[in-house]
Amino acid sequence: MQTLDTLLALLTAVVLSLVSAQSNSSLPTVSGFDAVNATALGIAGDTGGPAVAGAKNIGSVKTFTWNVDYVEDITRSNYTRRMIGVNNTWPIPAMVIDFNDTFVLNVKNNLDKGVAIHFHGLSQYGTTRMDGAGMMSQCLIPPGSTYTYTWTATQWGSYWGEYVDGLRTPLTINPPPAVKAALNQFDEEFVVSVADFYHLEHPVVIQQFLGIYNPSGAEPVPDAGLLNEVDNPQQVIEAGKSYKVRVVSMAALVTYDMYLEGHDMYVVEVDGVDVQPSLQSSFSIGPAQRVSFLFKARSAGNGTDVNYNFHAVMESSMFENAPENLVYDVTMPFIYNTSASAQMFPADNTTVPDFDDIMDELSLVPVFELAALENPATANSFHWDVSFQVFTDGVNHGSFNNTPFVYPKVPSLYSALSVGSAYINNPAVYGANANAMVVENLGDVLEIIIANGDSGKHPFHLHGHQFQLIQLTNETFDPMNPYPDSIAPNPVRRDTVNIPGGGYAIFRLVGQNPGLWFLHCHIEWHFEAGLAAILVEAPSSIKETIDSNMLSFCAAQGVPVSGNAAGNTALDMTGYVSGPSTLYIGIPATGWGAIVACAISSFIGVATVIWFSKKDELSESKARQ
Repeated sequence: MQTLDTLLALLTAVVLSLVSAQSNSSLPTVSGFDAVNATALGIAGDTGGPAVAGAKNIGSVKTFTWNVDYVEDITRSNYTRRMIGVNNTWPIPAMVIDFNDTFVLNVKNNLDKGVAIHFHGLSQYGTTRMDGAGMMSQCLIPPGSTYTYTWTATQWGSYWGEYVDGLRTPLTINPPPAVKAALNQFDEEFVVSVADFYHLEHPVVIQQFLGIYNPSGAEPVPDAGLLNEVDNPQQVIEAGKSYKVRVVSMAALVTYDMYLEGHDMYVVEVDGVDVQPSLQSSFSIGPAQRVSFLFKARSAGNGTDVNYNFHAVMESSMFENAPENLVYDVTMPFIYNTSASAQMFPADNTTVPDFDDIMDELSLVPVFELAALENPATANSFHWDVSFQVFTDGVNHGSFNNTPFVYPKVPSLYSALSVGSAYINNPAVYGANANAMVVENLGDVLEIIIANGDSGKHPFHLHGHQFQLIQLTNETFDPMNPYPDSIAPNPVRRDTVNIPGGGYAIFRLVGQNPGLWFLHCHIEWHFEAGLAAILVEAPSSIKETIDSNMLSFCAAQGVPVSGNAAGNTALDMTGYVSGPSTLYIGIPATGWGAIVACAISSFIGVATVIWFSKKDELSESKARQ
């Protein structure tokens, strides 16, 4: 991994390199968009993407203030409700910072419940405590309290902050100037967020979903889809220009299939990882994923008298009970002609892409190369089978290997910092329902296999990392033949993989980011149903302390800040609240005993009836005589 000083030294010659590259006819051109010569930039890939871990801060300080509060009277899809916003505003304004900036967010919680702010997709090198995962890396910020998140942007790309009831907004991190120049094949850029809108608030929806009266586990279908958080969004386009569109999914459930009428799309980024321009007629984007693409606007007079829709089509495989008036095809007009009489591109001229032939993620090639990681040691290979079923509490839970995730009494990071060297690598101290994956040594390669036994897609997100995607298929997992025939020499990297129903994924990464990180399904309802695990990564190398302000929050809420998952020492799990168990399938010994007893009773009963009937016949015979 290169330090920032080395990186800057390499970038001093980038202008000459770029000029040379652009005049070099050997560089391929994709319909006007050049492949990026990463070798000329002198930047190698990193397991966290093109990030520079541990770089000294030479950026500026970007400070934001969020007074988190309820914003009343928000109307979407003809329904009015309150949303969670900031500074009495919703939608929340998007945030933009630069690579290596120090990000400072002052949060005041004006809600009637605790909050934590997670910055989705960020590696948080050396700042696990700032990951914003409640009861994993911190206690919740209590009502009326203030907390400051501070971290350094050691990567660039498209990210976001998240919460289904509205506390969400896109975050763009611009790359270093020389890298930006190399990637800058566009005149302007803009963000299109994709989100699900529910008429009911999250606590009500989750109570209905995780109730005994929903034994099938039917997911709550949104009442509307929103682009840029509004009902009727528009984007003005100028003829002849090139654009970069950052699509950010902030959805709670829905995977959207995206396509643009009348224009070619060239995908150039996924989950903060720059990829070589790849022509796509459509792409899918699952909850929490990000996809950026380039397109060239039409030249003046070449079809610019009409406007063109950008489509987000809901995949409905999980829609068991969809609202009657749900609009499945959510659109955003790209506007060339701003006159009131302007027409849309005729629908009968639009070829709807074949979504069965949607973008193949494994074909994408990262700009900043990282050679395919080798198969790791057996101890660092983890296999998870995904399933949904009714457990002993009468609720349909999601689970890894039949174990639903249950939050510990002690935030897991705090356990790692306090249990001591003798127990820090023991998965048991993090709780039986933590599904803990422990990777002891810094620099070890680990592999995670997730086999989706459910019929629907599941977007699995790993905090703190961008992993190499080795396999993604809709085929059933075969332990005798799990790997593809060939692995790309420079595999695509992501932080969220959307696994097809019945299929599986394999991804690898290097354990070089000490901390505790969630691995979970990013369908909000499935995460809360227990479809999660934690990665305990080189815990002996964690060099962090928890600030006194956060410790006071824990004390105020009665949350212990040391010990194992039960708040005790060593392996004493007294008081640990474990999750529900799977229902027993079959007949237990007591059941067999009951069956035998019933059979004997039945035999005696029938024999008694026969005996009495014979006795009656004998009595009648004697009477006749």
